[in-house]
Amino acid sequence: MELLARKKVVSDPDFVLSQIKDGDVVAISGFNEITSPDYLIERLYRLYVKTGHPRQLFLISDTFPGSPGRGLDRVAQMMYERGDRDFIRGILMAFYGWSESLQKMIREEWFEAYAWSIGILAYWFREVGSGRPGVLTRVGVGTTADPRQDGTALNETAKGRRTVKVHLIEIDGKEYLLYTAPKPRFALIRGSTADEIGNLSLEDEAAYGTVLNIAQAVKAMPEKGTVVAQVLRVARYGSLNPKSVVVPGPLVDYIIVAPREYHRQSHTYDYDPIVAGRVIPPYGETYVRDAAQREEGRG
Repeated sequence: MELLARKKVVSDPDFVLSQIKDGDVVAISGFNEITSPDYLIERLYRLYVKTGHPRQLFLISDTFPGSPGRGLDRVAQMMYERGDRDFIRGILMAFYGWSESLQKMIREEWFEAYAWSIGILAYWFREVGSGRPGVLTRVGVGTTADPRQDGTALNETAKGRRTVKVHLIEIDGKEYLLYTAPKPRFALIRGSTADEIGNLSLEDEAAYGTVLNIAQAVKAMPEKGTVVAQVLRVARYGSLNPKSVVVPGPLVDYIIVAPREYHRQSHTYDYDPIVAGRVIPPYGETYVRDAAQREEGRG
C-alpha cells in the first residue's frame, strides 16, 4: 500500500516541467527519434514562451534528441524564428546534423556549444552515475577534442566560457584526456510503458540507448535530481514482467503519457514491430535490402 501511495503519473506536464529552475543543466535521452522525449522537449519550450521560465538552460544529450522538424530541431526552429536567445545558454551533444537552425545559432554565437563523441557521452553519464568526475581515456588525444586544440568547443562563446572542460593528464608517461561537464539536475527520458510507481519498459523502442545511464546520473548523490519519463501507456503496479524493466521505479519521479504523434520510433515511420524486435521477418535479407534501398532513395 505504501508503494501504491507513491503514484507518479501526472496529467499536467507544466506542473512537472515548471520545477526546472533557471540555469539548470538538463539531460535528454534520444538517438534521433529512438527514446527521444519529443513531447516533453516541446512542452518545455512552450512553457518558457508562456511564462519566461525556465531560461538559460544547459542541455546535454549523447546524440541528438529528435529529427528534422521534431524534438529539439522543432524547438530550435521556433527559437530561430522568434530570435529567442534566452532559452538555452549552452549545449553538449554528439551530433548536430539534423538541425539546420541549431547549426546557425551555434555559428552565430547564440550560446556555447560543444561536441563529444557518442561513446564518450554515453560513458560520461555512467561515470557521473558512479560518482566519478568524468571519463578518463586516450580517445581524442591529438584531435580537436584535445585542450591543446579546441577542447571540443564549437564556437568562440564556448572557448570563452568553458562550461565543459577537457583536461590533459599524463599517467606513466602516456597522455590521457579527462572529459568533464556539469552534473545534470533534471532528466527528460522516454520509455514505452510505465507502471504506477515508475518502473519503465522499452519494448516499443528500436534500442535502449542511454535512458538508464541518464537516470542514474541525475539521481547520483550528493545532489539527487529529478527524472521525468515520457511514455505511451501506463500499466497497473505489479503487472510488468520484472525482466522487461529497464529503468527501475526509484529512479523515476514523474510519468507523462504523450500523444502518439510525439512518440515515433523513427523519423521515416511511426512504428515497425520488426525494428522493435517483436517480429522476425521470414526473409530477413530481403527486408534489410529493401530498407537500405529506401534510405538511399531518401538521400
